[in-house]
Amino acid sequence: MNLYKPTYDKVSWVNDMTENIANRILMGEKYLSMHEYDEANDMMVEYLRIPLPSPQRTGTLYQQITYARLKARPIAESIAP
Repeated sequence: MNLYKPTYDKVSWVNDMTENIANRILMGEKYLSMHEYDEANDMMVEYLRIPLPSPQRTGTLYQQITYARLKARPIAESIAP
C-alpha cells in the first residue's frame, strides 16, 4: 500500500508535497525517503530516496522559504503519481 497515494487531484498533491519537501530543505535534511508497507515481510520498506539540496543560509527568512519552495517544486512534480 502506497502511503503517499493521493486521495485528491494531482495539483493539490503536488502543492502539499512541495510544502512538505520545502520544510525538509529548510530543516537541512539530506534525503527525502518514502516508505511502503510490505505485507509479505511485515515491515516498512523504503522505495524512494531522493537527495535534497542544501538550504539557503543567508538572506531573510522569506528569501530562504522562497528558495526552498523553488527547489522543492520540481522534485514534487517528478514524483507525482
